[in-house]
Amino acid sequence: MVWAALWSGVAGLGVIGVVMAVSEIQAATSDDLYFKRSSQLWCAVAAVVAAMSLAMLPALLQMSGLAETEHVVAGFIGAPAAVAVLACLHNAWSLTSVRRRRAFALRNGQEFEARVVERDHKPFAHDILAVTFEATLPVAAGTSHRGGYRSEAVGGTQTLRLVETCPGDQWGRLAPGRRVRVRLDPSDTSRYALVLFDAA
Repeated sequence: MVWAALWSGVAGLGVIGVVMAVSEIQAATSDDLYFKRSSQLWCAVAAVVAAMSLAMLPALLQMSGLAETEHVVAGFIGAPAAVAVLACLHNAWSLTSVRRRRAFALRNGQEFEARVVERDHKPFAHDILAVTFEATLPVAAGTSHRGGYRSEAVGGTQTLRLVETCPGDQWGRLAPGRRVRVRLDPSDTSRYALVLFDAA
């Protein structure tokens, strides 16, 4: 009884965390805060699933009635919960990693127009999107033409295709063909960020 009450209390705190994170996501006014709260949301969901599973485990084991089947029952209960918790933590880790990359680009990158090419849910990541977009950049000095006897025309451009990771609630606003903005470092195009919010 104490065990169930303890973990039910932890689950209750997790639910409060979920509600607060959702509220702050909806009120977010910056890209960084939006990704931070989205990551926290997945951590809170993982805490709720883990705590509720632990709270119910003793009661479900007692219902089995046979000591030799307890490990089988525990496996049936624990496996789906473990998969759900790991999926939530994977989502949180993905968004945290993306947030670090985006933070630099949003602070220091130049802004360019881009076009969404395609969008899809990332494999093995619940409600996380992979948004592919193309941006046209001026050719960087010193990289225009190497070898041969012809020189590339001055003022050339290059088309860059990148994939951004976004929470699933961006699905509606990132349809293929949509014009978007991206901030990136032309000298290091691995540092980029799809702009989702106007700067405050």
